[in-house]
Amino acid sequence: MHTSPRAADLHLNGVAVGLVIAEGTSDAWAYGKFTPNCEFGKFAQLFGVWSLLVHEDNGEDETPREALDELAEAEIAIDRVQAELEWHDSRERTRISQLNIDGELIEWKPL
Repeated sequence: MHTSPRAADLHLNGVAVGLVIAEGTSDAWAYGKFTPNCEFGKFAQLFGVWSLLVHEDNGEDETPREALDELAEAEIAIDRVQAELEWHDSRERTRISQLNIDGELIEWKPL
């Protein structure tokens, strides 16, 4: 059975910051597309730093300890943000325990 993607507003610290189109799940994570609104600017740097560190390729076989420490700090900062989705079809809210935004891609782990 095929279901249509669901739409939701992403709220960070109580502020609606963009539109999420949920496309599926994999293990405990859900994923989809994210379209930010002007309010997302307040949080963009958090996710931008995380994205740069995740995609950093310095040509080495192992990631340097300093880069791993920076990535851990970025993930801790993101985890401090209270995140939830408010679904358009039901107005239900899904609290999020972990959130990644990488360009237009978004993935989250429900609480």
